[in-house]
Amino acid sequence: MSYEAAKALINKGYSRPSLYSLELPGNKATRYEKDYLSMFCKSITIPGISHETVTALGQVALGVQEDIPSAIKFGNRPVVAEIIDNRDMDMYKLFRGLFDDTAASGANPEGRGNDVRTQRMRMYYRARDNYTFDFNIKKLEYPTPLERDLNIFRDPVEYYHTSIKYTFIKGYVTSLSEIQLGSNMFDTFMTFRVGFNYETYYYDKD
Repeated sequence: MSYEAAKALINKGYSRPSLYSLELPGNKATRYEKDYLSMFCKSITIPGISHETVTALGQVALGVQEDIPSAIKFGNRPVVAEIIDNRDMDMYKLFRGLFDDTAASGANPEGRGNDVRTQRMRMYYRARDNYTFDFNIKKLEYPTPLERDLNIFRDPVEYYHTSIKYTFIKGYVTSLSEIQLGSNMFDTFMTFRVGFNYETYYYDKD
């Protein structure tokens, strides 16, 4: 294949893994938190998908075995994002609060006494205890000149072209990583990792 032919095949440009956005719903995060999170999520992985299979021995073609799809398997649970926090640690407080929602009491055991130090988990499928939410990962790309002109006065994230959007159903915060501090860590961003569990996810085809 010639160089010119290769250029013609990739005239839309390469996809860049450094452009993306993590979005939480409005009932779980303020506008400031959503805007900050969309810009300062350091890394996140879009999970894979595969089939669970069962092995069936051939009936017509004896001795031949086949692996037959039996179920959809949504991979990479939990989805782990690494977040760059600000000096007030607003993002850590946000996700710690969402994590605490999974317990009816005792998730943040302040004070003294056995009642304070007892953790009781909320029921996953109980309506009034519902702590799940849908969240999105947008894969972004640089806009075309026309898209750039149309979006010039919009939100910074809206400046980019959304090439694909993943929506995760009934997610919840399931883990927060340790926070690494050190006297020798000069000119370094403080980051932490947050894990999301989910039931299923889908992508927008358009």
